[in-house]
Amino acid sequence: MSIRKLPLAKSPIVTYQDIGHTLAVTLTKKESESWLYSNFVNLWFKKQYEKPVGTLIDIVYPSHTHFQNPFLKNQRLFKYIFEKFNLDIKNFIIENINQGFYIRVTVDEYYIPGKRAYKNFHYGHDLMIFGYNSSLQLFYVLGYFNEIFTEYEV
Repeated sequence: MSIRKLPLAKSPIVTYQDIGHTLAVTLTKKESESWLYSNFVNLWFKKQYEKPVGTLIDIVYPSHTHFQNPFLKNQRLFKYIFEKFNLDIKNFIIENINQGFYIRVTVDEYYIPGKRAYKNFHYGHDLMIFGYNSSLQLFYVLGYFNEIFTEYEV
């Protein structure tokens, strides 16, 4: 039996899944704390209507934070690479986790139990894979599951 899970920290911000993924990995490094406070402490305030009925307060963060993060190295691969070189996606993910890499991938949530789209409609959305269990043939992922940002199995 082979189980491997890469470390994750509890992200203090999970409003947006991509930020939750980024911070869950970044904050495993103690020295990243000052980067967090430098990039995520600003708030912005916006009137939603001409006559104020409600307001929106949100964090301000750099776009594509995971690409501007000094604690992360990113590589982007597209589906055609796997097709062109006849790569097995499962083996690719397992080998990269064994090398210490986290995998962010877009999946069709129609096929994932616990997702709102499950067997209802096709919906491409991202999740982050941080581990696997080869005996049970599953991956450990981080993202929204039953409307809660958490770890779960796929």
